[in-house]
Order: sequence, then C-alpha cells, then structure tokens
Amino acid sequence: MAIGAFFDLDNTLVRGTSLVHVATAMYRRGYFSTRKMAHGLLLEAQFRIQGREDMNGANFVRQNFLDAIEGTPAADLEEIVRHVFESKLSDRIWPGVRELADAHLAAGHEVWIMTASPIEVAEIIADRFGFTGAMGTLAERDDDGIYTGQMDSFLHGAQKAAAVEKLIAERGIDADASHAYSDSINDLGMLELVGNPHAVNPDAALREVAELHSWPVHDYRSRAQWKNWVGMGAAASVVTAGYLSRRASKARQALAEQLPR
Repeated sequence: MAIGAFFDLDNTLVRGTSLVHVATAMYRRGYFSTRKMAHGLLLEAQFRIQGREDMNGANFVRQNFLDAIEGTPAADLEEIVRHVFESKLSDRIWPGVRELADAHLAAGHEVWIMTASPIEVAEIIADRFGFTGAMGTLAERDDDGIYTGQMDSFLHGAQKAAAVEKLIAERGIDADASHAYSDSINDLGMLELVGNPHAVNPDAALREVAELHSWPVHDYRSRAQWKNWVGMGAAASVVTAGYLSRRASKARQALAEQLPR
C-alpha cells in the first residue's frame, strides 16, 4: 500500500497566510477597496497575535475574495497566483517543512497539500515542488471558466478531514503508516486519521493535544517570526500608499473645481 503525507498550507508549509499576498496583488490591480483590504490585514494581524483562527474573520475574508473575483476569468486569477508565488510565496516556505516534504518524496510517499486557501494557490505550489497533488477551497466557475462569486466547496475542518479520508480510500493509502502536518486545532480531524500526526508551528490548543499524545512538534517560528511581520508591514504599506494616493487625487479634484475657469 502507498504511504501518504498530508500538509496543511498556511503557517504550516508557508509562513503566514498565502491569501494575504494574493489579496495584496489583487488590491494593486483594483479588485479590492482600501477599506476591505485594510480590514483583511487587521484580521490577519489579530491571528498573528492571538495564535488562533477567528472563523468570523476567515468568513469575512473569504466572502470578500469571492465578491472580488466574481465575473473574472479563471485564467486571470491563475496568472496573479503565479506572479505571487514567484515574487512572494516561494521565499516564504518554511525550510524545515520543505525538508520534511522532500524526505517523504524521496521515500516514495505521496505528498498532498490540503488547505482552506484557494485551490489555485495550492496547485501551483504542489506543481513547483513536485508534490503528488493538492486540494483546496473551490470557487464556483461557469461553463466558460468565469467565477460566479459563489463557493463550490470549502476545505476546512471536517471537510478537510473528509477529503483526506476519501483520498486514502481512492488511492489505496495505508492510513496507519501515513503522516499529517498542521498548525491548527481545526485540523485535528485530519491529524487523527493517520498513524503519524505532526504539529507544525502549533496554536495553543493543538500544542496541548500534541503534548498530551506525544506527537512530534516542529516549531520554526522563533527563527523567522520577524519575517512574518515584515511581510505584513509590506502589505500594509501598499494599502497606505493606495489610500494616500486616492486622498491626494480627491484633493486635487476639489481644488480644480474651485479655480476660476
């Protein structure tokens, strides 16, 4: 039987949240308002400070993303994601986690990314790193490949565990010999499906469970935590610059209207 290794994406394989970088690139291209982008960055900063996921915040970000891509050809988003990977995400892979994934590949194991982030992000990372495949959240497309603004499937929590269970059954994977990696207690269902669960950069609740069951804990944050905040700061500076530019443009327009013609 095959052996699988299932990796969560955000804060497990990638430092921080991949969707922040995609959203920043989309903001530059006019997909998001300054207010919505700033709100999304605030929620991301809260996640960094609290070390746990706020589902209300996650739902807000996800809905804004769906609203932003409505009417957009899938090829356009895929081009944005390729650019984001090459310019940002490729440098934000946790080296230690990449080594774990590469070790699984070298041993002939199947390596899968399982994430609540958009499938477009997960697929390009899996393709570039030679992983077996990826599963992620699907935004609905019409027959012409245009996003409808609706959700097709959301790969989170129980849904992610169910997707892993289906992969195990369909691909003849030995669950007891397989491995799963995540940072979040939300992925407890996925972790408990395999014989070798791992906590990576765990939140407080997952760390407690891992210590209780003597699961391996891999924590890389102390080496590069500052880089997460540098990335957040860069994204925030883009939003600030956009806001100031709009304010300046409005001020020039108001002044022009007051001048004699």
